[in-house]
Formats: sequence, C-alpha cells, structure tokens
Amino acid sequence: MSIDIKENKSYAIIGKSGSGKSSLAKILMKINENYKGDISFDNGDFRDFSELEIYSLIYYIPQNPIVFNMNLLENIVLGSSDYDRNEVLDIIKKVDLDYLLSQKKDEKLDSNSLSGGEKKKLEIARAIYKNDKLIIFDEPQTGLDPKSSQTIDNLIFSMDDITRIVITHKQDCDYLNKFDRIINIEDYK
Repeated sequence: MSIDIKENKSYAIIGKSGSGKSSLAKILMKINENYKGDISFDNGDFRDFSELEIYSLIYYIPQNPIVFNMNLLENIVLGSSDYDRNEVLDIIKKVDLDYLLSQKKDEKLDSNSLSGGEKKKLEIARAIYKNDKLIIFDEPQTGLDPKSSQTIDNLIFSMDDITRIVITHKQDCDYLNKFDRIINIEDYK
C-alpha cells in the first residue's frame, strides 16, 4: 500500500466491513507498524514519525466518542488550564453545540446526557481545539439520524484548513464526490 496524504485535502477510505479500513487508521496512529508500502504526509514517511509527533499531528475521532464527567468546556479543553474561553465558545458555536451552554450550563456531562450526534460534535470540537494537522474520522455517520449525519458531514467538509481522512462504509456517489480522493482499501489487497 502506498498513499501520499496531502495537506488540507479530504480522503474517503472505503471498503467492505472487515476489509482493513480501521487497520489503516491504526497504521496512521502507529498502533500497527507492520505494513508493506509507503504512507507519507507533509513530505514525511509515517514510519519516521515518533509517537509524540503522531500525537501532535493527528487527532482520531472514534465511532463511539467518550464523554468525560466534566462540563462542556472542560470536555473540550481536557485539562488545559490556560485556554481562551472566547476561542472555546467560538468552537462550540461552530460545531452547533451552543444550545448546550444554556441547557446544561456548568452541569457535568456523561455518556447518557448526550445523543450520538452531540458526542461526535463534542469530539470534533476537541479536534478543532487541539488544532492538529490531520483528523481521522472513523465511521462518523454510524448510529446517527439523517439530520445529525448531515450536520457532521457539513462540519467535516467545512474544515478545509485541516487534512481529513474519513473511514466510511457509505458508498453514495454524491457523498463520495465531495472528497478530494477516494481510496478503496480493497484495491490494495
């Protein structure tokens, strides 16, 4: 497998269930370094990046995001004490979670207090706040109603200053045509 990932582009990784889409994410996150071929990003080979460099370069959004027992702002900044409150409020508005500020205020959140779409928006807010160069979305539409799915898609495609890799089973042509490149994982077997 040889893939050259360009900055500020969007990639759809498609393939049947069990075809290796999530394995590619593990390779990018250096969880699995046993692969053949070359994967490069920003003119660098992924094999040459340290784990620390990967952590500061890539944000991974899982299918089932975690909600910590903290309020909304704390769930986004995750332990950072020197954050700019206005910046975080702008991010909350960008991901369409600002209504939670009035509903939940400083209330502690948990997995049961947010819907699947809200959890994914929260994870996207964390990614925007962390300001990494590359975000991997693992099946971002899984378990979402059509409206929430569309909101998440709109967020993904509005982030044109970040490289986005979307692992998806969604084969809809209109959806896939929005990406700069489509990588069918089965072509590399």
